[in-house]
Amino acid sequence: MVLSIGRCGHNCTRYGIMKPMDDEQASIASDMTIQYLRVILESDIDVVSRTIYLIADIDNNSAETVIKGLDFLSSISEEEPITIKLTTYGGDPYMGFAIHDAIRRCKCPIITMMTGACMSAGVLIASAGDKGKRYADVNCQWMYHAGGEGFDGEVNNFIATAEHVKDFKNTCIDAITQRTKKPRKFWKAMEDSASDTYFKTEDAKKYGIIDRITEAF
Repeated sequence: MVLSIGRCGHNCTRYGIMKPMDDEQASIASDMTIQYLRVILESDIDVVSRTIYLIADIDNNSAETVIKGLDFLSSISEEEPITIKLTTYGGDPYMGFAIHDAIRRCKCPIITMMTGACMSAGVLIASAGDKGKRYADVNCQWMYHAGGEGFDGEVNNFIATAEHVKDFKNTCIDAITQRTKKPRKFWKAMEDSASDTYFKTEDAKKYGIIDRITEAF
């Protein structure tokens, strides 16, 4: 007979009373634990330090990693902070919003740490961390531009897509305005610009995307 030691994984009753398991239950639990640990190890989530590493383009896979990581770590504790370390050139704006919304929905304190590059949808994600807990390396490179998509097919689809892009652009502007120090017209000007807007970490702090700059030693 094997004893189940509760959710915390230690010899304590923090999450429940120890219950006996028969051999079959123990085997199933062992297989599930191995499979779960394999998923965690392969998905850039450090369970011990409660850190999610997002060093990738923003796409379905990276969004899945972050969303699952937030759900898993918050299920262990809603009081302890979760750190998201981010390096990205951007990617799918819809998946960027999926990550942004998952961060804002999470009950845990969220620390965001940007390094290397934080561009396009990455800027929205960077701003989503808890205010006062958003960091970036001094040499991190930043870029913001309008999100969009191409047009294809019938004229009616062209019109519908154009209206959707306009609406989505306004959603992006509203979201980043809410999380930063700059007014809506500032971000609208960037969205309406025909070219990419590059800036430094000092500017990111001035704009209110981050709160603190970490110096290299």
